[in-house]
Amino acid sequence: MSEKQPLYGLAEVAKRLHVKVSTVLYAVKTRGIQPYAKLSRGRVYDEAGVQQIAVAILDAKNDPRGNRKPKAGETPIPAVA
Repeated sequence: MSEKQPLYGLAEVAKRLHVKVSTVLYAVKTRGIQPYAKLSRGRVYDEAGVQQIAVAILDAKNDPRGNRKPKAGETPIPAVA
């Protein structure tokens, strides 16, 4: 028997990555990250999708062309285990 793969909605992804939902949406739209599936509750992402989103957010935060200054005490996005 195959095990069910955990799927995460946008809010769950944001919670796991410790960012706002709008940040996740921006990463998904600008990078063209496709959801694992579209369900009645919205788009859902598997572990690989969550990793893609995390990398996109880190790339955006570390972009030297950005003029955003780090906030005091800001920590980088933790790796998703």
